[in-house]
Amino acid sequence: MATNQNGHLVDDKGNVAVDFVWGNFPIQPNDVRAENGGTLLDYTLDSHNIVEDGWNGYPLYTPNSAGSQTGGVDYITVPNVLGSAKSDALTLLGDLELNTTATADSTNAAQTVSNVNRTAGTYPAKIVGTGLVARYPIGSKITISGTGTVDGTYTVTDTASTTDIFFLSNGNTVITSGTGSVVGAVGSVVAQSIAAGQKSAAGTAMTVTAWAAAS
Repeated sequence: MATNQNGHLVDDKGNVAVDFVWGNFPIQPNDVRAENGGTLLDYTLDSHNIVEDGWNGYPLYTPNSAGSQTGGVDYITVPNVLGSAKSDALTLLGDLELNTTATADSTNAAQTVSNVNRTAGTYPAKIVGTGLVARYPIGSKITISGTGTVDGTYTVTDTASTTDIFFLSNGNTVITSGTGSVVGAVGSVVAQSIAAGQKSAAGTAMTVTAWAAAS
């Protein structure tokens, strides 16, 4: 096929050849697939990846064609599996065609809670301790015990300081609890080797780590 002055493929009428019914603007820096000599497509970008896949008879639009994979690499947007049961996380990531395995469970030593509190009308509640932010990332699940008022399993929602964490709890009443302990919720994922939101090629190796039994 011929190309225009910008190096884009054009059809026999001189129009830029695209395989998208919704527009006539080519993918930048060019829309030439690898099998046709192109080297500048970025397959981590959804639009570039679609061009490489060759839907609807690329480079000429073919109405009512379901399209087919003719080249390129399938990419997956990695979901956040922190807090999920390990088995559920592995199933989900495997269904997305990531090559997932579980590492040895993470040592789950109890951490001291010096105070759990929430002021009137605020939500969620805060756990005060030492090193909690580094140990329990946002999205992970924790189990609190020994405080009486808020003992149970919760999801970490935010960091309250460089050491303290917030967690979801029912209601918005005042909470003032004394010392206790916190551990990771046993069997829940505390770490994933590829961050949520990152695009990874199908078949990419990925590991998840869950909390071991409390110690």
